[in-house]
Amino acid sequence: MDQATQFKSDLSNFLQIIKNSGNLSEIKKEYVNLVKKYHPDTAPAELKQKYNEYMIIINKTYSQGKTNVKEVQIDENKSKTEQPTAKKVYSFTDYYGRVKEYTDYLEYIMHMGVTEYDTGRIVMTYGNFEDSYLKNTGYNPNDNSNLLEAMQHLYNASKCFNYIINKHPDYIFIEQVKEDYEKVLKLNNSLSQHIVGSDSKELR
Repeated sequence: MDQATQFKSDLSNFLQIIKNSGNLSEIKKEYVNLVKKYHPDTAPAELKQKYNEYMIIINKTYSQGKTNVKEVQIDENKSKTEQPTAKKVYSFTDYYGRVKEYTDYLEYIMHMGVTEYDTGRIVMTYGNFEDSYLKNTGYNPNDNSNLLEAMQHLYNASKCFNYIINKHPDYIFIEQVKEDYEKVLKLNNSLSQHIVGSDSKELR
């Protein structure tokens, strides 16, 4: 069984455990096993990039259904060459409730990715807006709900950047997008290490 097929099999098994088991410790145990197996720090040099992408998927799967974060939807039929009109405006709302609007679709996707990445960082440290900014509760190291929510935001960011990298490699800001994507992967991997525990020898 090749490595890609093995990952699909492991992920399918993980999904079944999540779906059929109400035992949170069993789900966490399988998550830890997958992190140890697919974390890029443990991967051969030629597979590090692929393992980075696997960890995005594993983290998203682990957090699935535990937060209210909506997955980013991307319309792959839209082109950056389409002519903007007064009626065609793409918008999203950031962590602070500010609405951001763009007439160019790729610019919209790029900035949404940056916002999702920044939101993931903020949520990891302070939690969601209502709990942290308004109530000033701050970070609780014993509460993983913030980290699970951050996983969803980092997945969204990776989805935005991946779309541009794979579908529009000639995009004028492609180097910045690639740099931002690397930041997402790095933070995602740090997050998984934190959840598994810094005393895991396999991740040192």
